[in-house]
Parts: sequence; structure tokens; C-alpha cells
Amino acid sequence: MNRVICALALSILFISCTTSVSESSLKNLNGYWEVEKVVFPDGTEKILPPSETHDYYEYKDQKGFRKKVTPLVTGNYLVNDLKDEFVVVQKEGVFCMNYKTFLSKWSEQIKSIDTDQLVLESEEHYQYYYKRPQAFSVK
Repeated sequence: MNRVICALALSILFISCTTSVSESSLKNLNGYWEVEKVVFPDGTEKILPPSETHDYYEYKDQKGFRKKVTPLVTGNYLVNDLKDEFVVVQKEGVFCMNYKTFLSKWSEQIKSIDTDQLVLESEEHYQYYYKRPQAFSVK
């Protein structure tokens, strides 16, 4: 009886800790994101200070791109023509962004996404936690 209770408790814990990503939630990828922290493969984490650059994602119909942008005090962003293009593929319920540039190719798994938080995992099992950048003004 104790084994059944333990198995049930572990199952509930596993299900509650699993964040599923749906195809409809991928629309939340669009826009500006700032890296908040990195969780290393050994479980340690590093909280990052505010960054001088943000990531801008544009996604539609399983294709998109990411650009590095620099926020300005005016509320605008400084951008250049460089972008990393990707395609989103789903395999066994897992969504991955597969990048390919003229220099290299790599993949990042979308661990979770909503309107305010994005978690990506690299092929090396680093987890990057993103948040929406806060608007600021100088008065």
C-alpha cells in the first residue's frame, strides 16, 4: 500500500512540475526578451545583472528570427541587420528552435513560454530564463 501511495505522490509531483508548451503558446515568443538568469547543468544558477542588449524574436508559421538589440533611453532600440533565423520543430511533444547561420547550426528547446517568461535549454543543457524588459524613462 505504501508503494502505491509513493508512486501516486511521485506521479502527481512529476506532472505538476512539467510545463507543457503548446503550439498556440508559441505566439508569445514575439517581442523583446531579457536574460534574467542561467541554470547550469549541475543545478547551480547565476542571476544576471541587467543587460546592455536584449533579444528580439519574430515568429510566424514555424519560422522566425532572433536579433540582438540595444535599448536606448528614448525607449527605442538600436538594431542592425544581423539576425539568426530558425525553424520551430515539434517532436514527441517537445518544441525546439533549430538555428542555421552561415557559420554554424544549433538547437534550443523551448522548456516553457507565456506572456512574461521564456525558458530555453541549450544542447549543452544550460537553461536560460528570460523576462520581458521593463520600460523606463528619464524625466
